[in-house]
Amino acid sequence: MKKRIIEIAHPTLRQDALSRYLQLLVNNGFPKPLLNKLLFGTRINNPPTITDVQNTVRDDSRSVGFASLPFIDGLTQKLEFLFKKNINIKIAKYNLVSNRYFFTNNKDKVPLKKTRNSVYKINCSNCEKCYVGQSGQTLNKRLVLHKSDAKLRPDRCALAQHVFSTGHNMCFDNVEILDTEKNLTKRKFFEMCYITQNNTMNSRTDVNNLSNIYSFLLTLDRR
Repeated sequence: MKKRIIEIAHPTLRQDALSRYLQLLVNNGFPKPLLNKLLFGTRINNPPTITDVQNTVRDDSRSVGFASLPFIDGLTQKLEFLFKKNINIKIAKYNLVSNRYFFTNNKDKVPLKKTRNSVYKINCSNCEKCYVGQSGQTLNKRLVLHKSDAKLRPDRCALAQHVFSTGHNMCFDNVEILDTEKNLTKRKFFEMCYITQNNTMNSRTDVNNLSNIYSFLLTLDRR
């Protein structure tokens, strides 16, 4: 009630209004010492005047917000005008196209046969079958080993067995890298997936560790 009297009454009439309010409460049995302390013992804060409110609004109108928008010719300018006109926001514009689009990768690509940690495919030049393998070595070293095995150790891998038993030739000069992966476990998984997806000469044991679910899904994908 004290706050309401202060807000409603003119400053020259506040003291008299509080005194009458005090007397009214005393007449109704409230203790006068306590009432004096509550009504007159605390500081009276003057409510804001119309001038104060106007100054506050004026100060708020001077405050400026900031925002960033991508620069789209013809659109960003209109948005910037609307923001400045209505809510006084300054717009910082930026380009959607960064500098990386203007510079090519200057690093030389690794030659195919020097690629490491790869899953590769070698087609047979005499039939539709292919061989899929993986190696952490450079592809060139792996191909040298395959050529040697095809002549000297046909029992070492399915590729060597195919060449030895059929007399076919493999397209060693046209090898395709299917994937690259440094992690051996992941690389072997990729190898099994690619074996399942292609018409390969690989042994059945090469995909023994592939989940039946993955094998089924990959088979469906081939259809």
